[in-house]
Amino acid sequence: MDYLSELKDEYSQVETLLCDVGNPDEVQKAMKHIEAQHPVGKVGKVEDIAEMVWFLLSDKAAFITGQNIVVDGGMTKKMIYV
Repeated sequence: MDYLSELKDEYSQVETLLCDVGNPDEVQKAMKHIEAQHPVGKVGKVEDIAEMVWFLLSDKAAFITGQNIVVDGGMTKKMIYV
């Protein structure tokens, strides 16, 4: 596995443009491995984070104050961050 794949394996929990850098076969292999680790079965996208921000800015969230909201596809529950 090349250096990029190792970094993605260890650090990338949200798919960004950086995830497309490197050998396409290695990138695809690394992404499948990371997807398999997520309880929701996919790697988060920037849009997933943006949806939470959009909700928090809406009137529907008007009564939410002082909260830490985790948007990680269940990874914290799985506790693989060590």
